[in-house]
Amino acid sequence: CSSDLGLTSITELKEKVKENLQKEETAKAEKETEDQLFQALLDKHTFSVPPTLVEHRTRTLIQRARTTLERQGLLQPNDAQADTALRERVRPQAEKDVRLSYLLKAIAEQEKLENVDEEIANLKKKAQEENKEKADSVETYFKEHASSIRASLLEGKVIEFLKKNAKIKTEKG
Repeated sequence: CSSDLGLTSITELKEKVKENLQKEETAKAEKETEDQLFQALLDKHTFSVPPTLVEHRTRTLIQRARTTLERQGLLQPNDAQADTALRERVRPQAEKDVRLSYLLKAIAEQEKLENVDEEIANLKKKAQEENKEKADSVETYFKEHASSIRASLLEGKVIEFLKKNAKIKTEKG
């Protein structure tokens, strides 16, 4: 019943469900906007990218797909045929991902958005405050994942810049 969820009434339960649905809808709309921005960038800027980077990204996407499919029981480990099929399916996405990373990096440089050191320091400080008993683990995590944390924050800055400056057309059905 609702008390099992830590909620005191049906009204509170309804509010929580409504709030969660609104959050999901907002997240979905933001993701769609980002996807449209990225596709517009890719459509406007065509260029070739290093095959080694595409291959590396392809292997990463294959591994992710394999893990998901194996977890769902839809794929047996070490299935070479599946790897070939997955490679065919994910390679175009891998190339898009690599091209997009170049574009986002170029935008960050052009618009002087590259400095994320303060944001990294703030994230690290917050993580240390929330995990006081695991301060060493937090420090290690930030050292081991420095480039991915930096890339994620940089991408976020570029996305915000694009959202502010993009002329977005909405289709009304």
